[in-house]
Amino acid sequence: MNLKEDTVNLGRQRELDLVKALAIFFMIIIHVYEEMSVIDSTVLCTKPLDVILQFLGGPLAAPVFMFSLGLGLSYSSHRSPELLIKRGIKLFLLSYLFNIVRFSIPYLLAVGWSTETAQFALYLTLHIDILPFAGLSFILTGLLKKWNISVYGVVFIAVLLQGTGLVITSLCEFDTLVGVFLGGLFIKTGIPSYFPLFQWYIYPALGLLFAKYLRHIEDTDKLYKTMFAVSAAVLFSFCATMHAIGFDIRNLFTLADELYYDQNFLHTCFILACIGLELSAVHFVLKLVHLPRVDKVIGFMSSKLNTIYIIQWLIIGWLGELILNETSYCTTTTVVPVGILLTAVSVALAWVYCKLVKKGKKAPAKA
Repeated sequence: MNLKEDTVNLGRQRELDLVKALAIFFMIIIHVYEEMSVIDSTVLCTKPLDVILQFLGGPLAAPVFMFSLGLGLSYSSHRSPELLIKRGIKLFLLSYLFNIVRFSIPYLLAVGWSTETAQFALYLTLHIDILPFAGLSFILTGLLKKWNISVYGVVFIAVLLQGTGLVITSLCEFDTLVGVFLGGLFIKTGIPSYFPLFQWYIYPALGLLFAKYLRHIEDTDKLYKTMFAVSAAVLFSFCATMHAIGFDIRNLFTLADELYYDQNFLHTCFILACIGLELSAVHFVLKLVHLPRVDKVIGFMSSKLNTIYIIQWLIIGWLGELILNETSYCTTTTVVPVGILLTAVSVALAWVYCKLVKKGKKAPAKA
């Protein structure tokens, strides 16, 4: 595969836009599934629709979001180490403000103030979700760039971090609240720790590596044909081997016992093959289909991923606490329609928000 010396793939890539749009849609679906349905997501899923929903909301949601984060860092014009670190610090701090607004405030308004509720509100505030992870990823990537670490070096470090995280998790116990939350930023320490940096940084790192090739390859069809063939072969061989040794593949994406969030090398191998298949398949589908209006919506969703993500969680947080009063109404069959509706509302509100921000910037300053 010939790499051009100059960058040949500039601007937006339609396939990347679509997989990012699908990722936020699948995220919203799985959030409805977890937060607003009567389904017990703490037990291993057995029904076909449950398995499909947890698969779409697993390998094709957050990991794609993170893989795209790495891709975006390579394509962004604001990728100097200093800007990455500054952006990461802002996003990291914003994530905790976001937790207060989406969880803690509606919770306290619903149940009232007491010592016990205040403690639980603090627990909600320190919730380690994908935004703190993204902030730490920006900071770490900025530091590695500042130290002139190559993309291959970044991937190597990411692999070492995942292994280190697994070892520390198996050897250490975190008994204090401070230990659980501070440790949970980097390794899996318990329920509040969903996306620890050490175990998930591999996905942004591999996004950076993929972007290195994508930016310098003129024949993208050949790239994606190779990716499809390799991903299909890896996925088939992996699943066949796991089945032969009696390993249940659902353990790599199920919500039961937090198995999906406790990433290891098996998760990474399986999920990367899934991402490779999705990305290459989307590339070839888009060569056959071109709908300008749909492309415009997809492009907007891709570019405003964080805004849509924040809005959908604000709706779920406030709706669940103050209106539904933590009562779950969705069944397996209604999760998808509700998810589609929530996605549409979140995208529409994001569009209005962006219009207002743009209008505010254009407004002349008062004398």
